[in-house]
Amino acid sequence: MAGKSDYLETAFLNHVFRNTAFAKPSAVYISLHTADPGDAGAATELTIGANGYTRVAVTVADASWTAPSASGADMQIANAVAIAFGTPTGDWASGNPITHFGVWSAASGGNLLYSGALGTPRTVLNGDNPPSFAIGALTIKEG
Repeated sequence: MAGKSDYLETAFLNHVFRNTAFAKPSAVYISLHTADPGDAGAATELTIGANGYTRVAVTVADASWTAPSASGADMQIANAVAIAFGTPTGDWASGNPITHFGVWSAASGGNLLYSGALGTPRTVLNGDNPPSFAIGALTIKEG
């Protein structure tokens, strides 16, 4: 389950209860982290551009994400398209396990929107099969 960032919580509250508009991005960018980036998006992301790692863009569109549905007391959506990272050209995160993902508003920098733990941490070494999220594997819950 992914948790909402401080940035998104503030933007949502300002949009709903105050006179501050929130413009959604046209795409979100999936990142990988060696620890929980937390609500503030701490710097635990792999180095963008190092050893073939980049964030993966997913278009904000009905075809890219499932419709919200109930999951117990929460509402959730999931990716409706596979999300695949590029082939590692060296060891990612210096061979340390990747434990979390993030959802960002930009290909680099930007604002963290959501983050969550991976079901199984993974070490990614040079030449390994690229990390990926199968359809339905990346779930965002609200509740």
